[in-house]
Amino acid sequence: MALAETTCEHCEGILLSNKAYRVWTEDSGRILLDMVVCYACNLEAQKLGLNTDEIKRIARPSQK
Repeated sequence: MALAETTCEHCEGILLSNKAYRVWTEDSGRILLDMVVCYACNLEAQKLGLNTDEIKRIARPSQK
């Protein structure tokens, strides 16, 4: 997993337990905000009324 995939794009904190959330907004079909955030930032986004979705990660097979 790359470093960019393990840190929150808002607070730059580490995504604990590999749980990530997408926060997004749109206006007239145009995406205005699209970020991958941690659980705490996800909760703040929900309080602000922003769209949030949990990102389901697919486990990669181990490389030998």
